[in-house]
Amino acid sequence: MAIAIHLAITAAEFSTCAQLPERVAWLACHFSSSGPGLSNIPKSLPAHSLLMVDDSTPFQNHEPEHIIRQLREAVCALEAQAVILDFQRPYDKDVQKFVCTLQKELFCPVAAPPEYAQGDSPVFLPPCPLNKPLKNHLAPYQGRSVWLDISPLPAKITVTPRGSHYEVLKDISKLPHWESNLYCHYKIDIEDERIVFTLVRDLERWLTEAEKLGVSTAIGLYQEFRK
Repeated sequence: MAIAIHLAITAAEFSTCAQLPERVAWLACHFSSSGPGLSNIPKSLPAHSLLMVDDSTPFQNHEPEHIIRQLREAVCALEAQAVILDFQRPYDKDVQKFVCTLQKELFCPVAAPPEYAQGDSPVFLPPCPLNKPLKNHLAPYQGRSVWLDISPLPAKITVTPRGSHYEVLKDISKLPHWESNLYCHYKIDIEDERIVFTLVRDLERWLTEAEKLGVSTAIGLYQEFRK
């Protein structure tokens, strides 16, 4: 593939994996539910891995300098390549202040979601829906370093008079048609009062296009890519 994929792996997967992926992203460090810093920081990782910090526990009453010290020590000890902030809660001005401080004080790249990524720091984008052209997904971030959350999973879009519904699938058979703007194979099923579009992305071609459009790093889930 054109862009190397870092596979995000949980602690449980890491401990039982017979052969680790070539490029690892640790999924994930959390804001502690009982202390001022982070929990679930790994003790070992392959060199040049990525550290992912999520907000499954909300950022509140935590100490930014303590967290920054933890991450600085972890990045150094683990020889980590970068930190990714996988924040999915609504925008919070206190989180924004923390992210700004972290990006200034940490000595490695810190990728953050669009609402938190400032200056020339990398933007960590959510997955591009299969029915959306990649160039449209990336258009607001031209000239920025973009790190893209990706998924190889197919999807089904059901359109009815009441609207549409997007559903991720696990396994599908080979699809007969090709859409070059989306880099997807697809089929259409017309039923009573609804049309069902099933799509699966040609990931290799799509990532080649992503590289041309400026994407520098891709992150996928180990559980979705393992064979």
